[in-house]
This record gives sequence, C-alpha cells and structure tokens, in this order.
Amino acid sequence: MKKITGLSTMLLLFLMSAWTQMFAQNLFVQGKALKANELKSGMEIAFKAISVTNTGWVNWSGQSTTLPTENGIFILEATDDSKWKLKRRSDSKYIKHNSDHTITFVENAADATALDAFTPALNNENSDRDDVSGTHEVALPQWAVNNDYQIRFADSENFFLNVQHQTKAGETTPKFAAGRGSWSIVMVYNATDYEMLPFMLSEAPQNGKFSEQTYWHYLKIDSETDNSRYAAYTETENQDNQISLYATNPVSYGSFWAFVKTDDGKIQIYNAATGTSKVLTVSDEELSGGNNAKKLKMQDPQTGTKNAWEQVKSDRGFHLFKLTDNANTYYVNHTAQGSVLGGNVNATGAWSDLMFEFIEDFSSLIETVRSSQTGMKGAVGSLSETGYADFTEALDKGTAEGLAEALKIRDVSGDKITFDPGKYYYIYNGKDASPGYISVNSQNKLITQSSASDASQIFHFATVNEETYHLQVQGEYVEKAQNSYGTQLGLAADASNKGEFQLAAAETGAGVFRIKNTNSDSGTTPYLWKEYSTVAGWSGTGNGSQWYLIEVPSINVTISDARYATVNYPFAVRVPEGVTAYTGSLNSEKNELTLKAIEGGIIPANTPAILEGDANVVYTLNIVTEEVAPIKDNALSGVLLGQSIALKTNAYILGNGNSGVGFYQMSADDRTLGSNKAYLELPASMSHIRSITIGGPTTGIEDTITDGTQAEEYYDLQGRRVLNPTKGIYVTKSGKKVLFNK
Repeated sequence: MKKITGLSTMLLLFLMSAWTQMFAQNLFVQGKALKANELKSGMEIAFKAISVTNTGWVNWSGQSTTLPTENGIFILEATDDSKWKLKRRSDSKYIKHNSDHTITFVENAADATALDAFTPALNNENSDRDDVSGTHEVALPQWAVNNDYQIRFADSENFFLNVQHQTKAGETTPKFAAGRGSWSIVMVYNATDYEMLPFMLSEAPQNGKFSEQTYWHYLKIDSETDNSRYAAYTETENQDNQISLYATNPVSYGSFWAFVKTDDGKIQIYNAATGTSKVLTVSDEELSGGNNAKKLKMQDPQTGTKNAWEQVKSDRGFHLFKLTDNANTYYVNHTAQGSVLGGNVNATGAWSDLMFEFIEDFSSLIETVRSSQTGMKGAVGSLSETGYADFTEALDKGTAEGLAEALKIRDVSGDKITFDPGKYYYIYNGKDASPGYISVNSQNKLITQSSASDASQIFHFATVNEETYHLQVQGEYVEKAQNSYGTQLGLAADASNKGEFQLAAAETGAGVFRIKNTNSDSGTTPYLWKEYSTVAGWSGTGNGSQWYLIEVPSINVTISDARYATVNYPFAVRVPEGVTAYTGSLNSEKNELTLKAIEGGIIPANTPAILEGDANVVYTLNIVTEEVAPIKDNALSGVLLGQSIALKTNAYILGNGNSGVGFYQMSADDRTLGSNKAYLELPASMSHIRSITIGGPTTGIEDTITDGTQAEEYYDLQGRRVLNPTKGIYVTKSGKKVLFNK
C-alpha cells in the first residue's frame, strides 16, 4: 500500500489549469478550498474530486462533471453532536447511506446520515485522524501541498463518501466505501449564493481584443431530441452572416461562442470568427415558418435590447436566452426551417432549449486541428502548399480567433488541391480504426493495406462523363458494387461488369470523399466501404465510406546488386538521372537480344522495360500524366498484376545466376511472376540468348560470338582487354556494351 502524496506533475498542470479557469470566473471567490474547521452551518458548498481517475465536480447522484452543476451544490446542516448533514440545494433532499452502500436522497432530515468532516493524513502533519491507504497518487495544486485543504466525510461506522461509481439498476452513481484511498478525498468550495450557470462567463473585450479570461463553448440547441443541432456562424456568398445548424459538431471556424455579462446583468454573445466587433442579434430579416421568426445574425452592437440577452430557464429545466424589444420577446430558437438559428416570438418549447459544451483545453484543440490537417495533407480537397502555409500561420497565433481563421482557411477560403482525372491517386481511409490504402491482391480482390508502396495501390479515374468514372488499377476495372455487407469487391470480369463511380464530398472534414457506385445492380447506390481489411459496397455513411484521394506523383524501384531491374506499369514514368531504360529487339537467328535505350527517358504506359542503374539503390520514377506515344517492336513482354506464366510459354526472366546477369528460363515448378515485371518470351526454336547487346542498333547486328574467332576486341569495365569473354558485361572496341550470359 502506498501513502498518497502531494504531487504528480502532469495531473498538477491539468488540475491547476481547470481550477484557474473556475476561479477566473469567480465561481468560488475565495480562490482556495475550505479546510474542515472552516465549515459552517448554512454554508453552501461544492465538491471537487482529486483522485487520478476522477478530477470532476461531484454531485453524488451521477457521473462527475467538468463544470459544477446545480445538483452538485449542498447546504451544510449541523447536528447536535457536531456532525453534518448534506442537503442538496436544488431540491432540499438529504444524503443517506443505504445498507448496500449506495447513496440515496431522502426528504426528511431525520432519515439523513450524519457525517464527520475531517482532514485525512496526506502527510505526517495537519492530520485529524486516519492514515490514507491506496495505490493512487493525488495531484494537488501547489497552494494545497502540505496543507490541510483536503476533506473526507465519514459516517459513524467509518464508511466514507466515495467518488468511485457503483452501477445499480442501470444507473451509475458515487457510493459509500470503507477504502481509504484518494477516491474518498475531496476539496470543498464555498458556493453560497452562487448562481449556477451552464456556461462560463467571460470578461468583456477591451480595446478590440478578447480578454485572456475568455472561455469558449460549443452551443447546442434542442439537445434532447432527434432534431438537436450545433450552432455555427457561416459566411458564404449565399449566406450573409447567418447562424447555421448542424446535426453534429462541425468544429468549424464559426462554432466557438463566448458569453459576457453586461452591466445590467444581461448577456452578450460573441463568436471567435467575427471577433469583438459583432455580437449575436435579432436581425430585421424574417424567416419563413411563421411565429414572427427573425433570423439571428452576428452584427455590430446596437443600442437598446437587440443584442443583450437575458438567461432564463424553461419548464423542462433547460437554459434559454430571450430579449425584448418594443413589441416582442424573442427566444433563441431552432426554427422550423431546421438549418438556421432564429429568434421566435414567445417560442419557449423544446426547440429553444440550450446546452453548452465548454472547451476546457483550447490549446489541445488547436493541436488536434493541426495534426488532423497534417494527416490529410496532399489530399484532394485539402489545402495546397500555399493554403497550408496560411493555415499554419493562423494556428500559430494560439488564440480562438487564430483557430477560427485557420478553420475558415481550411473549410472555405484557403487554396485547395483540385481533383484531376488525368492524374493517379492513392485511395486512403484515415477515419477507420485501422486506416488503410485500397490495393488489389493476387486474387484480383480489393483489400486495404496500412502503407502504400507499389502500383497495385495506384488508381486512375477513367472518365465516363463529366461526373462519372471507371475506377482502374493495374490496367483493370473495378467491378460494380453490391449493397451487401461482406461482399468483397474485385476486378470486372468483362466490360459489362465495370462499375461507374462518382465522388461525393463527405461532411466530416476537408478532403474527405465517398465513392458511390451509380450503376450497381442492387437497386441502391452503395459506396466503397472499408470492411476490416477488405473493400465492399455498402450504403452506410460511417467511417468505412470516408476516403482521401492522395495524388501519386511517383513510384520507387530498387536496382539490385545485379545493377538491373525490370518494370511494366499501366502509366508512363520518367526515369531519373543515373538510370537508363531499355526496350529489346530480338534476333532469333543469332540468339541475340539488343537493348535500345528509350529516348527522352520516358517509358510509355504498358511498356515492359529493363532499367540499368547503380547497385542496391532505390530510384524514384516520376509518373507522367501527359499522353506518351507507344514504342513499337519491343521484344519484352510484361505483366501488371502478378500472375503465373503458362507452362507452354518459353519464358525467360532477368536474373543473376550461375552464368552472370542475363535472362534465364523459368522453372517448370515455379511459373509465378510478380506484379509490374518484364520478361522475355522466346520462340520455341530458341533455347537461350547467347548475348545481349546494350545500346546497339536494333537491326543488322554483328554476330558477337563466332566460331573460334573474335569479331571484336573486348574489354572489361576496367579497360583491360579480354581475349575469351565468358559472362558479364564487356565493351567492344567500337564502343558497344555486350552482356554475355552463356
């Protein structure tokens, strides 16, 4: 058992941050917790948990909360024997300890449990009684370390009020327990006469800037019905400063709200996107739907009551905002239009009920937005390099206005990467629990893999019409999808089975698309859906249907220690400096293959080729999207998808075997050739290639090997003459390279 001590740096910072925010709003004006001997009868108090697993405000009737709630304020009542009974301020009910150690609330003081309040022994001083046991360390603010601001409440049998939760009859609430760990220790704050608000009050802006004591929230309306919506300021060509409503929190540039009390006790409502110069007002623009509804907008502050709201409560216990002009009383309201925040006259029903979500750690939100944009960097619909630089500059301000500016750049005004069907793309799902790139496997089925490395993951959108595409990979077409969860997609068996696809922007973030199959035979319009590590078709719009399209500018190839490699791609590529690409010309009479360098260094699509470069180097081949004319009379054959070469085919593959680098006949036992490789198919009459001439003419080649006589002088790569070349690369006196493989 470990005695609970005073400090844990990480939690200390967290608690200090949270408590500082509370004090800044003057929730508890004394700025520090009470000591046990400072408790007085009639005092209204609130409880702050300080265990590692619970640092919330405890209401003793449910889960702890980030902010204090009305149900968490209790009135101290002294008993004749100097103990305390705790009466909830909201309904005047008392805490009772049941036989099963649950906490219940009773109306009569006589039925309530009398409790001692004392300081536990967090250290060897200032202790009233009872050492602390347990395995959790308590993180305390610096001012509380080695002092007695911690309090434990216990009944006569030494069962303690405990912030640990117990589930009973489907409800989870704190309990009584005999354990002496940190879960039974709280800090107690004076909440006498405190008016409990569901939002944090900010200090008024000064000199056109928000105060450092500004607290930002998400604003949610009608949160207990299916029609609940988050409010966010929008500014587009067709939406003039209106407040739009979203089914889910958009975390957009206009979704951060702050509330400032005016001198006459009313509330002005600010938005980070519009700065200090505008507040939420009832405009003169009427909304359809009756009830004298007016559109709410962010406008310059006006005199009178058109921008100062009163906070009131509805019969359902929710918070409302209202203001009254000369003729009408308007309430902030989810209007019948459903998508716009309005002010309806005397409308206090469910659609006026407001909830507020305090953004407790704004700096973490900034970093989350930064990292999520980094994760989609380069995707279609996300920011270009210029847009990303502007976005980063705004985030680096570290303020709510900077974040709002960055989100506006991300979502609306920033320079974006546009979709170009002439280019090639990875299709990546970054929303699923196990992110992955779509790939095609050796069985011609679509799967997802954690990384992208080869041409089996590079897709082309072949245009059908202005908005519709065939989806190609490795030169083949993806088949139609069926709206059948678990039916894996593959490649089309024939032209009639090719899927036709359209891109639909998802509402879940910049650069996120759904890819819908518009010619499916299922009677629905299924989307490409990531189902574990496979890809199916499904009409759902969850994480499985959300894809990034990331342009693929290049592909890598490794030159082995043999200094040669073969390639065959469904797209054109440009080879880098230091690499030479060859096609081949076959002379069956002389058993010779002549390799001719490809002019311009661009290998056309579907052109099997041999690459020569430095040994054991990874080279980057840039993908060329412009049309490149094919090369005629290429003796090399190639595969795109990995496949087995028929046994009847007289096939040779490039290798570094017993006779050196050259083309070797495929084994009858292993006829598999990997994806995007080239090979040599010889006539049945040819048993081998005697020599390979590199860089020579394509016709009229001299016989490089004659009966007993050297037709040329040969030199090794060090310049030494070789009278009887056997295997390897040699240079002739006339300047040709010759590769002997027999």
